[in-house]
Amino acid sequence: MELVIVVLGAPGEADRSTSPANAAFRLYTALDRRVFARGDDALTTAPLGPGIARRSRMASDQAAAAEVVRAEDADVVVALTNPKSHELATAARLGLIRLADASTSGVDLFDHVATGDSAFDVAVELVEPNAQRVSVIARARVAVDPISLHRNRNHAYWQGARMIAKVLGSLAEERSAPRAPGRIDTKQRPSARPGGRTLRRVASVGRRAGERQFRSRLFREEWLIAYRERRPPLSALETMQGFVPLPPTLGDSVMDPFVIDVDGRTHLFFENYSFEARRATIATVELGPGGLASTPQVVLERPYHLSYPFVFRWDGEFFMLPETSKNKTIELYRAERFPDRWVLDRLLMRDLVAVDSTLIEHAGRLWLFVNIASRGTAISTELHLFSANDLFGPWRPHRRNPIVADAGRARPAGPIFEHDEALVRPSQDCTRAYGRAVVFNRIDLLDEGDYQETSVARIDPGWLEGNIGTHGYASTERYEVVDARRLSRRFHLTSSRRR
Repeated sequence: MELVIVVLGAPGEADRSTSPANAAFRLYTALDRRVFARGDDALTTAPLGPGIARRSRMASDQAAAAEVVRAEDADVVVALTNPKSHELATAARLGLIRLADASTSGVDLFDHVATGDSAFDVAVELVEPNAQRVSVIARARVAVDPISLHRNRNHAYWQGARMIAKVLGSLAEERSAPRAPGRIDTKQRPSARPGGRTLRRVASVGRRAGERQFRSRLFREEWLIAYRERRPPLSALETMQGFVPLPPTLGDSVMDPFVIDVDGRTHLFFENYSFEARRATIATVELGPGGLASTPQVVLERPYHLSYPFVFRWDGEFFMLPETSKNKTIELYRAERFPDRWVLDRLLMRDLVAVDSTLIEHAGRLWLFVNIASRGTAISTELHLFSANDLFGPWRPHRRNPIVADAGRARPAGPIFEHDEALVRPSQDCTRAYGRAVVFNRIDLLDEGDYQETSVARIDPGWLEGNIGTHGYASTERYEVVDARRLSRRFHLTSSRRR
């Protein structure tokens, strides 16, 4: 890559109006940045890095900048602002790429925070060289942080940076724009300045932050697992009637249920979280018509947190892919004695933060779905796909990774199953909160060149009184299982759970 930096004109004067709305907005943004600007801050200065030749040019206006672009025989212009004129696009061979307005505007993103929106779009647009068409060529749906504009902007900038890099890679490889995602809402809110409405919304965000602090000190989240006898496939999409919560003797907080039938018996594996240890183990219990048919027992414990016990059978043996993101690995365990004795077989991947590994065999290959943390953004936003001819690898990343960039359906929520001659992938809706609901996605295309899916139904938390989240679904020929999340009073929790 050869990079030419074109500095266009002088920075505009900041709006220093002393109106109450401007003053309140500036005070909010200053406090917000002071509290939440930590870790990977997209607004800090960073070096371009080695191997990138760079030169700088000055230009007084867009016409002069376009002449610089033509003189450099540039392939593409990357606009870090959003020029209203398309003159720069006509000067480069492949046009101009930019982040859409609503991806970067502070007041617009603040509107998402203040109005309680669940998600916002980060979109990359291509202005073609003839300047006749503007296309959205990449898009991610990011969960809204309910109290922090800075964290929302930080997520938007990091997400946008990766998307622009991916677009540039496609342009370099294919000499054309990447394939546009499916249905996209390209309507962007007009750029705004603080006004009377903003003043009211600053106050509402402050109240919300206070309420969250108050609630977190009085309550904590507690997960439970519910089950019912198996109904026709995808009956959960029609009604959640008949699901019965399992007794609290399972553990402090239990979630991520997985079930497997072996020799006429149904084994339930789950995450068993301890409030005292502040991490989880993997436990199992046998299910029967009356509920628990055996005593729960811990079957896998490590010095780090474990969850999402994806249990499956391969080549006559039982294996487990638990989530081990705290160890920055994807670990494969083999059953020395099913279901209660497991040993580490090998590391499938290392040096990455990956959650909820979900495996399926399709068209003669193994496919591994997993959410991977990217710098500066939430781990629930991007779903990655890997494939291999053998369980033990090597595992090859999909050329379209991330195959889903949507906090509303990216993160896996249980085993993929077949329904009406199609594969259905359960996923989590993490837009309003982590694990808010289960979304069922029909896989329309799965091969080494592409991946496409369509959301067909969902399980919202209203199926159980007091439930505020459901993020796991699994089934066998005998039973279906889900989890649920409730708030429990901290000062009553211990006494109320003792028998």
